[in-house]
Amino acid sequence: MKVKISLINAMLFAALQAGVSLTAAADPNVRVCDTTPTPMPILAIKHIDCSIPNSPSSVNRAYVDQNGNKTLQRVDGRRIVNCDSAGTCAHRGEFMGNAPEGIYGITTGWYLGTDTSGAVVAYKEGTGPGYGGKRYERQATKSPSSSPIDVSKLEVVCMATAVFNCSINGQDIEDEDLPKYLPLVDKKDVKKQGGNCDSVPLCYDKNMMLLGLNKDLF
Repeated sequence: MKVKISLINAMLFAALQAGVSLTAAADPNVRVCDTTPTPMPILAIKHIDCSIPNSPSSVNRAYVDQNGNKTLQRVDGRRIVNCDSAGTCAHRGEFMGNAPEGIYGITTGWYLGTDTSGAVVAYKEGTGPGYGGKRYERQATKSPSSSPIDVSKLEVVCMATAVFNCSINGQDIEDEDLPKYLPLVDKKDVKKQGGNCDSVPLCYDKNMMLLGLNKDLF
């Protein structure tokens, strides 16, 4: 059984290393999880991605033993976290927060929690409700313009890190303002038509023509 769990965790981590989309929050200490589970190859196990894009493959992490001695260990930069039916989350015996039952992927140095609406988010260690802080409150979704938008005439560039870092026609646009300029599209509908939403937060058709923003991320 332990071998099977280890294999599952290894496969999950490999997929996370390949990079998947997730939502950027206005608060740099919060990562809003992707609402669409990521299917796993071979094992077909799904997980919810709450990790930061381009997370390092490994990091140094401080640990304190029973005698109070502090040591540094080289660990994976992303973690597979299992949350049980009681909402307690752990990675290899280490407490990783509280969230609804399921399997999640997070960046090392972050933990799972919920926002004021009850949705799962990742908080940076030292911040958020786990450290006596406030829960993240999502900003109200801005309605896209009612006027048709010809996105083919827009030059849109996004360099997703902790935020989306998008520019339109050379002008930098704040994440929360993107729906003012681009339409929101359904990721499932895009994929059914042969397109993809792999370029966070943008979606393209099968000919790699821009369609708009992945609405799961706003």
